[in-house]
Amino acid sequence: MDRAAARGWAIVACAAIAAIVATGVLAAPHLVAGPETAVNRAAAGHPAHGVITPAPSTPAASPAAVAPAGPTTAAGAATAPVAHPARVVPVFHLDIPSVGIHAPVITVGVTRSGAMNAPEGPARSPIWDQGFWLGSTAQPGTAGTTTLAGHLDDTLGRPRAFWTLRQMQPGSEVDVTRLADGVVVRYRITDVHVYSLQEGNSPAVLNRVFGVNQSDGVSRVTLMTCTGRFVHGEYNQRFIAFGERIG
Repeated sequence: MDRAAARGWAIVACAAIAAIVATGVLAAPHLVAGPETAVNRAAAGHPAHGVITPAPSTPAASPAAVAPAGPTTAAGAATAPVAHPARVVPVFHLDIPSVGIHAPVITVGVTRSGAMNAPEGPARSPIWDQGFWLGSTAQPGTAGTTTLAGHLDDTLGRPRAFWTLRQMQPGSEVDVTRLADGVVVRYRITDVHVYSLQEGNSPAVLNRVFGVNQSDGVSRVTLMTCTGRFVHGEYNQRFIAFGERIG
């Protein structure tokens, strides 16, 4: 692809696949069964992942973003907190041996629209090979849910940090190393799901992704990325894996 064509691509966020607004709607990227390859996506002129634009039905939300578990509405879904930028110094290191993921993790907040920030940059930027921790969710190893996301590919359609996340199966082990103290927190994946946009919009899914109203003291992890195929410039599904601490 030539430089002019690359610049003409609309950038869509595949990293953070969920967005919560005050109404509890999850505006996320698109995904459908049978993921397309980066080559096919590029050939079709589809965008790569970056920041997601608002969905028509939820103008205040950014499809690829995820809002933290903060104050809740009457319906029990989290409301979007105040925006703050990503912190580029890694705070954790993520290792998922079963799918070959080994990535530093930086802290992100939410955008002004209340969506989880999915940092992007030039194709050579290291940001595509980093994971993102929604800093308002639980610290790894503590009670609550640690919400992590990552880019599926970059602006050139090349596989990046979370490309193989979709291969995870129940029973897979996930290690999150807290770089501040060297503690390694181990989780086991209990279940994985591919959600359509409509399914992902349910309060039950949103609350589970962000640990809203979780009060049982269990330490959990949520891992997310896009999947499926592009429909009208977006992935039409999302992949989400849920796990619980085992060590």
